Amino acid sequence: MEMSERWDGPMSVSLFAPGLDASFADDAIDGLRLCWPVLREFMTFHLVYPTDTPANMTNTGTFAYLSCKDITRRLMTQKSVMQTDEELAYNIQYPHNLLRNIAREGALTEFDLVVDAGMTPSDNLRPLFIEFARINGLFSKVGDEKETQNIAYVLPTYEVRSEVRLPYTKKELQGLVNDKNARILMQETCWFCQKATDYDRWIAESAQTDFGVSYPVPFTKTWMPFFISRRKTTPKFDENFYYYGYDRLMQICEMKISSFSFQVLSQGFLVSRGYKVKASLSAEEKRVRDDWKEFKANFAKALEKHGHTDEAYQQC
Repeated sequence: MEMSERWDGPMSVSLFAPGLDASFADDAIDGLRLCWPVLREFMTFHLVYPTDTPANMTNTGTFAYLSCKDITRRLMTQKSVMQTDEELAYNIQYPHNLLRNIAREGALTEFDLVVDAGMTPSDNLRPLFIEFARINGLFSKVGDEKETQNIAYVLPTYEVRSEVRLPYTKKELQGLVNDKNARILMQETCWFCQKATDYDRWIAESAQTDFGVSYPVPFTKTWMPFFISRRKTTPKFDENFYYYGYDRLMQICEMKISSFSFQVLSQGFLVSRGYKVKASLSAEEKRVRDDWKEFKANFAKALEKHGHTDEAYQQC
């Protein structure tokens, strides 16, 4: 809901819904659209499920007479079959990148911003970026060479303490950072994943400047920023590369190989509610995160499947 309050335009959401989760998801979507017209107007939903655990729609209708308050409560307390069925959870790999690709395909806009669940953009990010793109002639026309322009507009991304109101503006975010109520995304669980953005520089810059590019950032190994980019020229996510915390890395690597430039926006940002801490990681997540030998071997194989050489691996 916080996303819909900040983003007054098309939104494309993919939901993983194996088995009876599809029934709940279908009911939830109907309820959300009924209670929040902005979702009915702007948000499209895409249900995804494994072929061997197809959608089971036999339990729909459970939201039919619920109030909006009760719908919200159900959404907050419902557990998916992946949480309640250990055998199913063990046998199904959560398809992060497939979900991202399907959401992108459903966006149908020239530029897109792919975020993870729970992330919220700064206030007015969409209209500000559209005006920035218009002034700078970024929107393509038929036959325009801009269709091949490879630029990613990076959004600094922060974690905010759960009990604190999410910031609307950079000035508010600066206050939270100064009060130690906000910090760089994954600062504790993957500090190097965001380091290249140069957060010290960005947070110290004035919150009063016009919306635009603050500074360019050279690509750095293991960097995984969030960004706005041209949908048609930005590589898809690798649906066969599963690695906790690093599943977006293949896309960023292909962007590097395709000579994308990365430019940090001056005022736009993303925030995620709650601090990500090492103690909250599952045993499997910790094993994957810490097993660099296994990660490097699998990452090299994934690059090879995309036709990239050892040189590409060294760069990424």
